[in-house]
Amino acid sequence: YQRAHDKLIEVVEPARLSAISSSRQGLKKLILGRTDVFIDVETVIEPLLNQGEFQTANLVVVGVMEEGTLHAYLHKRHAPLAAPLSAILKDMKREGLIEQYATLARAEQEQP
Repeated sequence: YQRAHDKLIEVVEPARLSAISSSRQGLKKLILGRTDVFIDVETVIEPLLNQGEFQTANLVVVGVMEEGTLHAYLHKRHAPLAAPLSAILKDMKREGLIEQYATLARAEQEQP
């Protein structure tokens, strides 16, 4: 997550920062004491923390660095779809479906 990196290098020496290949790896590094702080997206981490290997790890969420939004963009040739797509996405958000689908997709990506 480039944005987190960009904010951290303002207060932490770049040599003290490291990258990970998956959120699962980041949590494992915390458990093993190989890192002191791990930053990731809440909706990615929450499902992982409920999985067996992390449930008893005593990891603590200490705060939110930033909240953001996601936006959908269309090529101009699809302009007639903008209004119907917007209505559908608003309905899906209101019903909690976007978050539900995003959580499922992240869980599938994090499978060992």
